[in-house]
Amino acid sequence: MDNIKPKIIVFDIGGVLLDWRSGLEKVAQALKETPEKFHEYLSLSLTDLEIGRLTPEEFWSKTAEVYKYNGSSQDLSSFWTDFQQVIPEGWKLAKDLKNAGYRIIACSNNWLGVIERQKESIHDFSIFETIVDSSRVGAKKPEEEIYRVVEKVTAHSGNELLLIDDSDKNIEGALNVGWLAHKFDYTVNDGNNDAEDIKSMLLKLKLL
Repeated sequence: MDNIKPKIIVFDIGGVLLDWRSGLEKVAQALKETPEKFHEYLSLSLTDLEIGRLTPEEFWSKTAEVYKYNGSSQDLSSFWTDFQQVIPEGWKLAKDLKNAGYRIIACSNNWLGVIERQKESIHDFSIFETIVDSSRVGAKKPEEEIYRVVEKVTAHSGNELLLIDDSDKNIEGALNVGWLAHKFDYTVNDGNNDAEDIKSMLLKLKLL
């Protein structure tokens, strides 16, 4: 990465800023299911949810029926969204990079309306210039289309963009379109190792 100076830092949300697993565990508990089994069930509909072909309301209504859930489907929706815990080191990294003068945006594989709800309760989302939401775009990482949307929105491309993501596939997708990318794994030392690596990498470029 010698002499390469990214201008835009692109943050993933689930797995970098918010722990979607905590939401999944809460839903599984309500359904009297194991997190592993519910994750398998969710995975069958995940792509449709993430590209906006299936609404969360439709998914949770079907889920309540399948699991014969005694509460409302809205309860399940709230459990999924509201119980996703913040990942402190991810937010600290985003704020540190913004304070260092970087333009930062988010690009997330998400569901229709979920980002809007999260922004209501987590005001720190205001630090991002914009959020590219897969369910609004109709394409998800690691598909090329969503990376191109980010390039169009930011008016930057290639190694002017650095993706921070927890998914190896998403990282690979970014590299395939010429971006820079660095994995962030909050399950290892709460993400501190990767956050320090990212900041050290940028310090070497004398940008921080």
